[in-house]
Amino acid sequence: MVMERRMKLNAEDSVQLRKKRLNKVEKRIKELDQMFIRLYEDNVKGRISGGRFAMMSKTYEDEQAQLKAEADALRQEIEAQAQNEVDLESFVEKVRKYSDVRNSARSIIIKDKKLQ
Repeated sequence: MVMERRMKLNAEDSVQLRKKRLNKVEKRIKELDQMFIRLYEDNVKGRISGGRFAMMSKTYEDEQAQLKAEADALRQEIEAQAQNEVDLESFVEKVRKYSDVRNSARSIIIKDKKLQ
């Protein structure tokens, strides 16, 4: 029972950390979209050179691609952790059921011996 609680708490902490990181990553992806739009507008208006635009847009696109890959990985890890929790609960339920059967069988045997 104590081990089950510890495992569940660790899993919940892990999921919360991943969800928090996922929120930050998704927020940064949106920020990069806005930054790219402003950069494009600056390029169109002649505020920055074509070379500068190309360099900065490549930097933004690279960061965004990396963040999207990280977001996908985080989503998969969160889903996997959720499945692990379901599997753990199922396992613990089976262990309890088996333990109950063993304890019941033991008490039946003890009662039977007392009757003899």
